[in-house]
Amino acid sequence: MSRRYQAFDARNRRPVDDDDAFDERGVLRDGCRSRTPMWAMDSLQKAVAAGAGRVASTYEEEEEADAMTTDAQLAMHRPGYRTSTHVSDDAAVEAYRQYVADQANAWRKRDGQPPGSYPRSAGVGSRCTVNGQDGVLVESEDGQWLVCKPVARQDGASTGPVYDRAVGEHLKQQAWQEMVDEQREAWRKR
Repeated sequence: MSRRYQAFDARNRRPVDDDDAFDERGVLRDGCRSRTPMWAMDSLQKAVAAGAGRVASTYEEEEEADAMTTDAQLAMHRPGYRTSTHVSDDAAVEAYRQYVADQANAWRKRDGQPPGSYPRSAGVGSRCTVNGQDGVLVESEDGQWLVCKPVARQDGASTGPVYDRAVGEHLKQQAWQEMVDEQREAWRKR
């Protein structure tokens, strides 16, 4: 059977015998190379080799092909989102512009929401504040929103405890110390 390869010494580029090129396991030794002719390729390699060449074309044909390249095809090589090259991307661009506008205006009140109103998910009867006063959430006139209605005392007395400065400072210091102690011991609760 004829050999499918040719072994040679890579230093002086001369063919060598198989006994000199391969060790007892059949592995190519250091400094040796082996070349395999094209007819020894398998079917997949032959198919790749058959299509590897390029059909020669004229300069005018290549210029015409470049001129037919669309902007959408060129955009496939740029950073950013991708769209199909077969479809006009005007709708996608408009949708993106609308998305950016929606994000930019998300902070604004929408759907005719009255000022100072809350969504219904906040819950009727929940506590709220209006201009620094305590209040409670009630349904709006149209029933779509909850509005904070102030709760005022009839007797005019203050709604919370009143402390002098020393007591207030002491309570503040005590609350701060409780917070520090809680944070220091938080790792033990995990």
